[in-house]
Amino acid sequence: MADKPKKELGGMRNMSTGAKVAVGVFAVIMALSMMLPSLAPIFAGNNDAADDQAEASENETTAQEENATSQGDDEEEDLTKGVPDNDTLKSLAETNAEKIAPFKKRIKSNPKDLAALLNLGNAYMNWGYSATYSSSTDEEKEYAKGLLEQAVSYYDQYLELNDAKSVHVDRALCQYYMGQNDEAIQALEKLAKDNPDYPLAWANLGMLYEQQGETEKASDAYRKAVKTDKKDEYGAKSYANSRLISLNSKVSSPGDAGDASADKVSTEKDSGLTSTLADKSGVGF
Repeated sequence: MADKPKKELGGMRNMSTGAKVAVGVFAVIMALSMMLPSLAPIFAGNNDAADDQAEASENETTAQEENATSQGDDEEEDLTKGVPDNDTLKSLAETNAEKIAPFKKRIKSNPKDLAALLNLGNAYMNWGYSATYSSSTDEEKEYAKGLLEQAVSYYDQYLELNDAKSVHVDRALCQYYMGQNDEAIQALEKLAKDNPDYPLAWANLGMLYEQQGETEKASDAYRKAVKTDKKDEYGAKSYANSRLISLNSKVSSPGDAGDASADKVSTEKDSGLTSTLADKSGVGF
């Protein structure tokens, strides 16, 4: 009986080296498995921190981009800067800036937005016209001219996409308001030649001839405007008739009566018959 414990003890002592290593590895695995639940929060915490930092960095970049874009929009839409020290011009700037802003945004997202281009051209033309007749100093006149140049720019962009007769008329009137009478006459002469049945070309051509003192040419153009606008759909017939009456009164009633007649229609003569007002498309201000 005494020999049995010694035999068992000897058996353990004689265990192979591979077996001993296996037992050691198993013990290490068991120890690690017991530690894993306590280590998991540490690794998870590090991952969450990295994700939070990345998200914060992304949000900061987005915020910076949005802020830069917002600042760019504000600068683009601030049309009241650079206005000469003239109360009327400042008031016009505030009023027109509010009208123009929505169309500026539309053009920024879609440069080929025809309605927006046309409305911008019309708005700048009307604004430039009003500014021209509210200007007295060289600075103010240059400012008004700049507005009209903006109108021409938008009209040109429109015409590249859609060749419209009414837009050619308004473009020519912008040239007229800028004092470029010869260029305006040439543009309207070409338009009338290419479109002999278009009354607005004849009506405004008559106005420019009259402004230049070419009474016979003016009368002839006005008569063609009446003929091509028999139902007065464009307003050219009534406009041309009023100018013909004025021209005839100047010839038949010289002196004070003629001067009074001329003064009575001077505003109408200066403004012309714009397609913005006469066009029945409903587009424009």
